[in-house]
Amino acid sequence: MTIVWALVGSALILAFTLVLLFKVLLPGAMRRGWGVLQSRFAAMPAAPGSQMSKFESVTVGGLRLGNGVSIQTDSAYLHLHPGGLGRMIGCRAISVPWREIVVGEAFVQGLTRVEIAGIRALVPTWCVAPGRAVNEASGESH
Repeated sequence: MTIVWALVGSALILAFTLVLLFKVLLPGAMRRGWGVLQSRFAAMPAAPGSQMSKFESVTVGGLRLGNGVSIQTDSAYLHLHPGGLGRMIGCRAISVPWREIVVGEAFVQGLTRVEIAGIRALVPTWCVAPGRAVNEASGESH
């Protein structure tokens, strides 16, 4: 009988942990980072010929969405489309104009630091090339 109670107790602890994680902690982290961005930058259609990659690793405001983001880049925007986990905690697709992105230095494992509307993020290095071009063309030095 004690084994049954041990299993029930473990199941309850696991259930409580999952509820806490998916209903409190992750949505709270989302609101501080991605949530701020999605309130400022609505999703826009990508231009024809835009570059796209799925299953990319992105961190926004401390919330790491793992390999759960699809990224599209064109000459005007960085388009971020969250995968299942991101959508589950309230993330929606966003399109950030390049003029709102400050491209920083390379970080690790193919990631580059950026700042979007005052929020720090890590994005794949390949996707910031259009942002660098826009910043250089406008005479900005970030």
